Amino acid sequence: MLEKLRKLLVHILPKKIVGYFKFGFEDPATTGQVLEGLAIFYPLYKDNFKIVPMFYDEIIEVDISFKGKLRVFYAAYVALILWLNKKKIKTRPR
Repeated sequence: MLEKLRKLLVHILPKKIVGYFKFGFEDPATTGQVLEGLAIFYPLYKDNFKIVPMFYDEIIEVDISFKGKLRVFYAAYVALILWLNKKKIKTRPR
């Protein structure tokens, strides 16, 4: 079942993301903390996505383009399989 979820995620995630994200908050420390959180994902977006922190301006500006495919029938098929097999999902006791 986890394999089906993984295949679904691989199928629906965009193949290419291009754009930029310019942001800034009233407090430069907040801007730095957000930039720190975004830096974790730098290996994923380094070539196609630009992050621009504005430490002394309060601004949010985003331009994003996605390229990929999504086939509704495949997503519906996986959702149906997961719904029919919900009794097989083991939950951890508290």
